[in-house]
Amino acid sequence: MASPGTYTVTMSKEVDGVITQLSEPVNFEVEQLREGALKGSSPEATAAFWREVEDMQKSVNAASRVLRNTIKKVDAMQVALSRSELKPGVLEDDMFDLQQDPFDIDEKLNGNGSKKEIGEKSPPTLNDRLSVAFSGTSNSTYGPTPTHQRNLEIAQKQFVEIKSELDDITKNRIPVLEEQLLEAGAPWTEGGPIPE
Repeated sequence: MASPGTYTVTMSKEVDGVITQLSEPVNFEVEQLREGALKGSSPEATAAFWREVEDMQKSVNAASRVLRNTIKKVDAMQVALSRSELKPGVLEDDMFDLQQDPFDIDEKLNGNGSKKEIGEKSPPTLNDRLSVAFSGTSNSTYGPTPTHQRNLEIAQKQFVEIKSELDDITKNRIPVLEEQLLEAGAPWTEGGPIPE
């Protein structure tokens, strides 16, 4: 959705990687069809909130993808550890923590899967908060209510914490443990440094 105002459109085509302009830019007006029954936010403020929610959704989707890949990576590292020549107990504690922490992050993003399975309630997750902000405003020009704004604020705050934890795992802890595994003669894991 877009707020009322003047917009520009152009047309082009792509054939075999060559882009050909089909028209000059043309301006057009987007107008509000009708006034709402209740006075809401200005169209500009409403559109700004939509963009803020969209940006948060992009960030959360990216973090979710990184989290899934991290879980796969750590599982592969666990297999590599089991095939190393290290004495039991040398890296197992670090590996255990590295396996558990992504699941803690997933619970903050999506909730406790075990509780959901049996219908138990969990505290609101980041995705719950973001869903409230999105679903209440995505198809409405009224604008965000204080509840929508507060849920987005909480989601943004939770995201900063989650991103920090995920960055620590992917940028610090995994590379350190990966190096230790290679030094111990463990098999190489995908995404790790190429052994010399």
